[in-house]
Amino acid sequence: MSPAPERGERSPAVPIEASVTPDYIICLETGRKLVLLRRHLREILHLTPEEYRSRWGLPPEYPMAAPNYRCRRHTAKNGGSR
Repeated sequence: MSPAPERGERSPAVPIEASVTPDYIICLETGRKLVLLRRHLREILHLTPEEYRSRWGLPPEYPMAAPNYRCRRHTAKNGGSR
């Protein structure tokens, strides 16, 4: 059983459409601004990304990392701009 209790009618900490910004993702459970949502889900809420997406009715492509962070990681992995 998950430590984050299931409630009948859940209401997100922020509107879902406002939860992803270029620099962070806001957790719909806690309202925290995070760069890496996956770690927060695992360590604090004890949820998998799939459980989180299912709980909130999010699409499978809902990001687990802030877009700008993903872009920086991609650039670093590919040797930066040349």
